[in-house]
Amino acid sequence: MFIKFLYQKNTENDVTSVKNASGLIDIAFYIRDGQNNSYSWNKIFKRDIWEHFSFKKMVYEDLDIIIPILSSCKILSYVPHPLYIYYKHDGTTTYSYTNPRLFDIFKAYTDILNDTSIQYIKEAEYCVAKRMLINFDTPGFVYYLKYFIEYSQKFHSKFKDNKYIKEDPYTRGILYLAKVPI
Repeated sequence: MFIKFLYQKNTENDVTSVKNASGLIDIAFYIRDGQNNSYSWNKIFKRDIWEHFSFKKMVYEDLDIIIPILSSCKILSYVPHPLYIYYKHDGTTTYSYTNPRLFDIFKAYTDILNDTSIQYIKEAEYCVAKRMLINFDTPGFVYYLKYFIEYSQKFHSKFKDNKYIKEDPYTRGILYLAKVPI
């Protein structure tokens, strides 16, 4: 849980990552269904995790690494109290959808699918497919629609065999997106 403050609107909201949760939570569930599961700033990790992982120099460095880190954890705990304020203002890289550095999102998606522990790969595939569709539906990402379609085609074989994707009417849309001619 964290507080999201949007400077340009002068609004503040409590954001819950897992509804009705406290204490130990299921890692597979959090990778698959947790909100804000790829941010690093709303998590605390043991120091030894960083002996095996490091951030890459890219825009979506959190998205790129956090799901693989979570997939390597033995336990995961959730604190249902906001311990962080996420301050977002105009002019940040992720507010400017025409910034070419936003292409890093496709590298991050690929790294998630390549670096997540095999134990949680189906959950990670579902998470990536769901995020792609959310991005695809975001008006600012209109510049990248072709690339979302190409990416969904590239990973269609992984997505089409995923039971979570097949069971979710919204996320199943990724399978239709993969069939769109470019």
